[in-house]
Amino acid sequence: MAKAVKKIRLHDLRPYTGDIGEGVLLFSKDEKDYKLPVREIVADIDTVRNAVADAQTAAAKSQQSATEATQAKNLAETAKQQTDTLASTVSEQAGTVATKTAEVNKKHAEVLAAKTAVDTVSQSVNEKAQAVATSEQSVTATAADVTKKAETVTQQAGQVQQTATSIADTAASVEASKGAVEKIAAQVTKDKESSEGAATRSESAALRAEKIAAQGLVDASTTGKGIVKLNNTLTSESVTEAATPSTVKQLNDELQLKANKHSPNFTGKPSSPTPPKDSNDTSISTTAWVRDAIAELVGSSPETLNTLAELAEALGNDPNFATTITEELAQKQPLSPLLTAIAAVTTAANKLMYFTGSNKVGLTDFTETARSLLAKGSTADIINFLGLRATVDKANGALQKNSNGADIPDKETFARNIGLSPDTYLRFRGEMPVDADINTFAPDANYTGTWAKSTSTNASMAKHFPEDGAVGYLEVYKAGNYSGAQRFTCRNGNVYNRMLSGAWNGTNGPWSPWRMVTTGVRPLSTAIDLNSLGGAEHMGNWRNSSSSLAVFDRHYPEEGGGAQGVLEVMEGGLYGRLQRYTTRRGTMYVRGLTATWDSSNPQWEDWIQVGYQTDGAFFKANFNDLVKPGRFSVTGEATNGPLTGSSGETILGVCEVTLRLDGTGVEQNYTTYGTGVETKGRKFQRIRTGNAWSDWREIFTSYSLPLVLGVGGERANVDPLDWQTYDFKPGELICTPLNTMKNIPAGMDWGVIDGNLISILVGPSDGASSGRSMLVWRSTVSTANYRFFAVRLAGNPGNRTITPRQMPVLTAAHTWAEKQTFAKGLAGELTGNASTATKLKTARRIGGVAFDGSGDVNLPGVNQQGNQNTTGNAGTATKLQTARNINGVRFDGSADININTLVGRGRVTALTGSNKGTPGIQMYEVYNNGYPYAYGNLLHLGGAAALGEGELLIGWSGTSGAHAPVYIRSRRDTADAPWSDWAQVYTTRDSIPGVNTTGNQDTTGNAATATKLKTARRIGGVTFDGTGDINLPGVNQAGNQNTSGNAATATKLQTARSIGGVAFDGTKDISLPGVNQTGNQSTTGNAATATKLQTARTINGIAFDGTKNIELTPRAIGTINSTTMSFNGGAGWFKLATVTMPQASSVVYISMIGGAGFNVGSPQQAGISELVLRAGNGNPKGITGALWRRTSVGFTNFAWVNTSGDTYDIYVEIGNYATGVNIQWDYTSNANVTIHTTPTYTADKPAGLTDGTVYVVYSSHIKPTAGDVGALPLSGGQLNGALGIGTANALGGNSIVLGDNDTGLKQNGDGVLDVYANNAHVLRFTSGAVQSNKPLNVTGDIRTNTWVYANRYSINSNSGSWISMRDHNVIFGLNAVGTSSAQALLRQDHADRKYFVGGLGNSQFGFYMINNSRTDNGTDANAYLQNDGTWVCGGNGNFNDVYIRSDARLKSNFSPITNALEKVKELSGLIYDKKENFKSTNVHREAGVVAQTLQKVLPEAVSTYKDANGEDVLTVSNSAQIALLIEAIKELAEIIETKL
Repeated sequence: MAKAVKKIRLHDLRPYTGDIGEGVLLFSKDEKDYKLPVREIVADIDTVRNAVADAQTAAAKSQQSATEATQAKNLAETAKQQTDTLASTVSEQAGTVATKTAEVNKKHAEVLAAKTAVDTVSQSVNEKAQAVATSEQSVTATAADVTKKAETVTQQAGQVQQTATSIADTAASVEASKGAVEKIAAQVTKDKESSEGAATRSESAALRAEKIAAQGLVDASTTGKGIVKLNNTLTSESVTEAATPSTVKQLNDELQLKANKHSPNFTGKPSSPTPPKDSNDTSISTTAWVRDAIAELVGSSPETLNTLAELAEALGNDPNFATTITEELAQKQPLSPLLTAIAAVTTAANKLMYFTGSNKVGLTDFTETARSLLAKGSTADIINFLGLRATVDKANGALQKNSNGADIPDKETFARNIGLSPDTYLRFRGEMPVDADINTFAPDANYTGTWAKSTSTNASMAKHFPEDGAVGYLEVYKAGNYSGAQRFTCRNGNVYNRMLSGAWNGTNGPWSPWRMVTTGVRPLSTAIDLNSLGGAEHMGNWRNSSSSLAVFDRHYPEEGGGAQGVLEVMEGGLYGRLQRYTTRRGTMYVRGLTATWDSSNPQWEDWIQVGYQTDGAFFKANFNDLVKPGRFSVTGEATNGPLTGSSGETILGVCEVTLRLDGTGVEQNYTTYGTGVETKGRKFQRIRTGNAWSDWREIFTSYSLPLVLGVGGERANVDPLDWQTYDFKPGELICTPLNTMKNIPAGMDWGVIDGNLISILVGPSDGASSGRSMLVWRSTVSTANYRFFAVRLAGNPGNRTITPRQMPVLTAAHTWAEKQTFAKGLAGELTGNASTATKLKTARRIGGVAFDGSGDVNLPGVNQQGNQNTTGNAGTATKLQTARNINGVRFDGSADININTLVGRGRVTALTGSNKGTPGIQMYEVYNNGYPYAYGNLLHLGGAAALGEGELLIGWSGTSGAHAPVYIRSRRDTADAPWSDWAQVYTTRDSIPGVNTTGNQDTTGNAATATKLKTARRIGGVTFDGTGDINLPGVNQAGNQNTSGNAATATKLQTARSIGGVAFDGTKDISLPGVNQTGNQSTTGNAATATKLQTARTINGIAFDGTKNIELTPRAIGTINSTTMSFNGGAGWFKLATVTMPQASSVVYISMIGGAGFNVGSPQQAGISELVLRAGNGNPKGITGALWRRTSVGFTNFAWVNTSGDTYDIYVEIGNYATGVNIQWDYTSNANVTIHTTPTYTADKPAGLTDGTVYVVYSSHIKPTAGDVGALPLSGGQLNGALGIGTANALGGNSIVLGDNDTGLKQNGDGVLDVYANNAHVLRFTSGAVQSNKPLNVTGDIRTNTWVYANRYSINSNSGSWISMRDHNVIFGLNAVGTSSAQALLRQDHADRKYFVGGLGNSQFGFYMINNSRTDNGTDANAYLQNDGTWVCGGNGNFNDVYIRSDARLKSNFSPITNALEKVKELSGLIYDKKENFKSTNVHREAGVVAQTLQKVLPEAVSTYKDANGEDVLTVSNSAQIALLIEAIKELAEIIETKL
């Protein structure tokens, strides 16, 4: 049932202010909401589209019907009897298709009708929109409502238009569908014609069937023609029977009742499930679903607007509804809060509306006067009405206040009338032109005044500003010289003046140079070269505040950040100009011009550092007359100097004179500048008191003290030293090489004479005599060579008596030549024998019997019956108790043995795979360790370089005296080659089966004693086995032979053969080269009688051709020559060897291994010395050599002598005997060496020997001395030139660098030591001070007992909280101040007093002054802070103003001062003398009140503090007194007012 529809009229509509949503919404006045759901209207249009789709589906079904007709045609072909019926049926179906086509046409007409209906609805919507436009009442309700309604209706009109467009699209789609249906109908017609053709063909088939029947009744099949059986059942499944026509008709009737699957055409009342309302898929839309959709569409619309026609009518059928509404709205007044406020005012008579605020309106009385005023017709009438005519007339000619004088007609006249002119005041001219040249600013009316220069652009000296970047202002005056002056004030405070230097030239001057008139400084910059600052305009101070400005290229005296400072350019000096530069570190430099100032080519002297120069003239006079303070360069002409030369002249130098404050005391300090060792760099000093000079006294330095004392220094090294002539000075400490000393005193035995240094310490002088006592010792680490002597020297040089006494060294054993007496006894053990000893300190056991020497003892088994343990070694032992093996040979001492050079290596597992053995010849023991025989000896042979190896195994038999087998194997010379299998070597002792023992042998081949062939052969057809002769037919008996081959009378070989390379067929003789004619034959192979090898071979380098035996020396088989020998006789020279060494090609090597003795714990006996000899080149002829000493024992020196040709005897020196040492030697193949195993000995070196060179191989055993390696000895010495540690030295001179080539120490003059870091001069040490050229950063404390002076001092201060200040970097006293004790932290000295920053322990801290005249304890002035925060000043305060904290927020508990006038009357204003404290004698005249009196009347105005002496002192509050006076004045004022 359809839903009730409610209609709504357009004039009931009102604007909707809510969410419009997806459709155009309209609302009624009664607050009920109504909407026009355009979306659902579109859904209805979709329904129309579905109808079109249905038409298309019907067309498709028609197509399907045509397909079924084709199927029916096929059935007709299978049955002759049914052909006609089937054709009829097809015709009927074609008619059905035509019917369905008509139905499609009908549907198409319905679709067109639907389109027309939609068009009508659209038109209705337009008409209703026009109706809305005519509804003037709704439009004019309110301007705001109409505006919103227009927006809403515009949206609705757009959506309606979209709906109309969609309907038009749908109609087009229907038209397209109609065309498709017409095409389908045409196809059906075509199919019908095809069916009729099929019927015709069916008749033909029937005729053929009759023919088949006539030919014979054969059953039809799917593969052949024949007759079929008819069947009238619809359920038959037979494939051989045919359907009857009635069956086909029945089937066709049933098919007519079925709808096609494609585009079905239903008749009757087909039903379908109704889909859900919100369904949006391919489900069939039932009439119920469509009615519900339409009801929902119209259900929410008013009854009068539930159709499109009603809607269009409501809009007035206006197709331009939105434009119409917009134009109407444009003619309306916009909504205004002001008009709304005016509309809300309630009017009344005689009221005038006025505004009380923004968009607020009020009413006030509209008086008669106001109405009269408004009634006036002109401004003149109003002015007259108000009585202002006279006033207005005057105002018309008056100056306007807001014009600020701009409306003055003649300003110049006005200014003159009031006494002002450019001559009497400076007029501000504003900003000068940016590129102005201020030379052009003339002193006239156009320029006089003040000009601003607000930027540094073009503010340069090129534009004649006084300095570059001169931001500031210029004042131009018509005054001064030539009535023209300028003054420029820079923003940095510098002020400059200049005046005309002549009459104004009309353009730019002439102006004098700028002169600075204040103490300000001008900035230096990178554009300024100090050489350019010398003109009059440059006079004054210039500052350098940058670390990058000061460079030598800009002629600064120093470079870098340390050169920041101030330059002063002054008039004076030679050529009228001076420059003085002071660095921030206080270093001052000066210089002057060397020629008249020329700005294009300034000529300046070099900078001179102030305080480092001597007087301008050389000093040549008497030193006794030199009392003027200063520094003087002294020449040799000066007299009474401290040091003179050989001719009596004063040594050149510099004298510094200091005058004492009293004007009489004088100090002279002299530094010599001589060139000799004893005249350079020495310092002397003397003083004058009164008129008398003291003697010159030398100030010793590290250079001069050793020079004078003879201790170290320049004279420490004496080479050579002659004991008879050298001048031994008392206190002298010198050293001299041992091997260059001359006239060594007798008894001074040094042992080995070598280059060791000898140290000599000379004792004090024996008065005026020439006698000397001295200590002399050897500088060596060798205990054996160390000596220490006490020497006494007497007599004159050249005839001295020298007595040396060797002093024992208690770290070694000594033999005392004389009896020693020890008064105090001896501590420790005494080793050795005493001639008068009667008892051993410790009893010893002899043969087990204790013996201490005090009596005889008997030894069991010696001098009485018993046994002795005779184990150990006896001096006469002839046999070892236990025999020992030496290289596998047993040795018990009873007989000599021979040591095999091939030593057994023990048992080693057999090598496998490609493993390589040890090079050389090795012998191992075979003992069940992987070899082919269980026991035996193995000889392994391997080269040192080649990889090829071989092994020979000789077995041991298990039976004594029995034979054992021998095996061999080898491995080729590649790294991965495996070992061959072992092969047994057979000997005559081996059993050979089938030969000398039962068994079989492979006897293939020929045997010399064979009696029968193993296999019989046939000769000429006759069997022959060797056991007997045979006869051959046709040869030795009658018969025939196959004569192919050779016949006894053959003259030619069937096949020619080659003999010795020559073809031979038997027809003629041939000649063989190398046999019967000249030529060669290949004679390779072995000849049983060969006596010489065709090619000689070398065996270990020795040629062998088989003609003679050769001998393989140790050298030939790769071993070194070796022998054991002893050097007996003690220290001396031994003839070791004789060598033959051809020139330019031979080398000999000899080494000695071992030393003196065989003692455990004496590693020095295991020494090694190596001697290498090398032939010369023949020009000159000879040999050279070197002895390489590794230890202190063994060969210590060597020499040689040429005996004949290339033969030389070699001698070696041994410092001690050497026994049982091993001598090894080697040599080139062309040399020869004979070692003398019993060398001849001489204590002294034989004459005529040529010395060799000894090189010591230094080690922990032999350590080099300083002299050995060219180093300075520990006792000191001189190093000449620069020294670099770990790097080259770039500082040069007398310097030492450490790790970095320009970081280290350098001596830069007498007494001057400088420290450099990266070539920067950091520190300077002199005898008077330490100078730091860089900031000094110290992480630890600096502690000194003397004063520290600094030009500047700063600390690396911190920032933080108040409480953290306790831990900040500060200046503080190292020791905490004691309680009630005074301590100063800082002090400044004045002429008659001293000022301090300090305080009194646990009491006060502040500022104090003490006069130099004070003798008692106390201060003469103070201002300090007490512990309670009270600030106390001993004197008065002089302030610009004083403000006392008096904020009410700091105060509480207020109460008034009462009876103030009476209290004031109790006080007395007095003038009095006041001391600083109770102990002070200093008084000040003051005026004030007495604290005790004030305390009585106003105790709050008085407080107490402790003075510098700890005494309680009363103080008064001025604020309190003022408060008291205020209240007193107020009381007094009340009294006066009362009286008046």
